[in-house]
Amino acid sequence: VASQQYPQARKSFEKAVSIDPSFIAAQINLSKLDIGENHADQARERLQKLNPKFPENIAIILELASIEQATGRFDQANQWLSKARNLDPKSLPAVLASIDLKLKMGKAAEALSLAQAEEVNFPHNMQLSEALVRCYLATGSKDSATNTLRLMAQEARFNAKLLYRIASYQRDLGDHSEVIKTLKKAVLGDEKHLPSQIALVEMELNNGSPAFALSRAQSLVKQYPDKAFAYQLLGDIALRGNDPGKAASQYQIAFDKEADTSLLMKLYQALKQSKQNDKAYNTLEQWLKKHPSDETAMIAFAEEQLLAGRLREAQKYYEALIEKHPEQASLLNNLAYIYFNTGNDKALSFAEQAQQRQPDSASTNDTLGWILVNKNQAEQGLHYLRNAQSRAAQDPEIRYHIAVALDRLQRKQEAIQELEQA
Repeated sequence: VASQQYPQARKSFEKAVSIDPSFIAAQINLSKLDIGENHADQARERLQKLNPKFPENIAIILELASIEQATGRFDQANQWLSKARNLDPKSLPAVLASIDLKLKMGKAAEALSLAQAEEVNFPHNMQLSEALVRCYLATGSKDSATNTLRLMAQEARFNAKLLYRIASYQRDLGDHSEVIKTLKKAVLGDEKHLPSQIALVEMELNNGSPAFALSRAQSLVKQYPDKAFAYQLLGDIALRGNDPGKAASQYQIAFDKEADTSLLMKLYQALKQSKQNDKAYNTLEQWLKKHPSDETAMIAFAEEQLLAGRLREAQKYYEALIEKHPEQASLLNNLAYIYFNTGNDKALSFAEQAQQRQPDSASTNDTLGWILVNKNQAEQGLHYLRNAQSRAAQDPEIRYHIAVALDRLQRKQEAIQELEQA
């Protein structure tokens, strides 16, 4: 299972059950495989047959509750959990599952009451404390969540994995100074715990000391010279220091070691910022030749073609993207622009769809307004162009479009004023 060899895992579990039908762990693992393969009914039936044979086995009951919860049958899940807690009121897994279910059902106040009541039975228990934090967050009690996390960080001693998880909650709460303290403690506890090391560099860069971030990133390069992440961090640091050229160099090293879409986009943006436009274009083009279905790269490459005026090339990419994402306003808007400039009658329809989906966007209003002006509907077009101007007052192209609309409406003096402003 750990290596994702699920068919082989199923054979082994089934053989274990054939040797000993009462081997409950193997039965539960088979039900987990069923769920993973979207066979919830099969998983439920397997355990429901097992439950009467072992009516007091809480593991079976909790797994049945998990199946019901995963399939959205919350009332049935709650019934199984109530049964589990009646069998063993001090079962921590049953308590945690009950809290989790209440949160998913939107009953955050009930979940919080349960978690607080169980603190007496499970004092200083990290799993319950984490559940309590989630309850505080769900009920908007940020101060209580912050204080609980600080206590957890003290009690976690030097457990790097646990401290990293605590730091993740603290980061979401914006408790940045505590995040750095918690991550430093995690690294001190286990200097090989990479998630903590990487997160600490990122936090030092964004909320602490960039000099410390640079020192830590350089140390990671020495420790892991064949890995991409350390060079990526150096690129992030260089970019934060307004040196996109150096950032591009570091991202290139990282990309050469472990190429993926995330690194591709970092490299592409750094190349653009450092005025290496041809290299940025070629990097995207080569990647798409090997990965033609990478949508993130497709969007960036389509924009490149659009900005360069290669409208037919851009059109191919946008049409391919719109087939997969027909509701995405930016794609609709860019296609409308292309269709308008290539004489395609679908321009107005696409512009209207884009504006309807993103009515507060300067871009969608400008595109629709300009198309309407050019279809001799200047009054209607002016409405959308004014809307665009209110959201991007410094954009001279929008002012030019407004001037044309005013001119068509014989409002010459106003048109002149707009052109002068542009």
